[in-house]
Amino acid sequence: MQFAHEELGLIDVVVNQRARRYVFRATDDGRIKMTVPARTSEKDWRKAVTDMYPRLLTLIKKKGKRKRIDASFRIDQPDFRMALREGIVSRVQARMSEGTLDVVYPKGTDFGRKDLQEWLVKVAEEALRHQAKRVLPGRLMALAGQLGLTVKSVTVRNSHGRWGSCSSKHTINLSMYLVLLPTHLQRYVMLHELTHLLHMDHSPAFWAQLDAFCGCSSKALRKEMAKYDTRIV
Repeated sequence: MQFAHEELGLIDVVVNQRARRYVFRATDDGRIKMTVPARTSEKDWRKAVTDMYPRLLTLIKKKGKRKRIDASFRIDQPDFRMALREGIVSRVQARMSEGTLDVVYPKGTDFGRKDLQEWLVKVAEEALRHQAKRVLPGRLMALAGQLGLTVKSVTVRNSHGRWGSCSSKHTINLSMYLVLLPTHLQRYVMLHELTHLLHMDHSPAFWAQLDAFCGCSSKALRKEMAKYDTRIV
């Protein structure tokens, strides 16, 4: 089945009896396909799309624009850096140190090889996970303390679907890909999840509280978030 969104166009909906959450992906023809749990209504679907709108817009724009990891590849964010350089080595090697993944490759390396690309992505994701677990939980707990809020636990997950989530038990999950964002956008995501400790929905009261936490800049930050996605490549 389908429903129409005024900006995203027709959205394909697949109801899955085993699904426990909404899953979105962009199709090759530039449309959004969403898998939804059983016994959810169109009103629920529309709310989910509204909540995820900036990310869905980015997903459509970047469909088919994946790049490969090669000699020109760079990641340069405050918490995570990655670069490749030619060296006197017999095979591609990688080393993580102080938030920087240094990849050294021999002269003449063929970066078009599928096995090499898969290995490079795997190494990058492992480094991301390590760095995220090292820096994100403490940063969120410190922010919660500044706001006088109590968080029971923080978990870092390999989540492509969303930047974070908060449960009614005051546990917060953060995507490890947050370390690919500038620090001020990491803070925005954390404030978003911390606001859910006070308002579990996305009601006007939630957005008003988030705006207060963000110094009245939540809309601008949310718009800026649309420039980013969770992919390394």
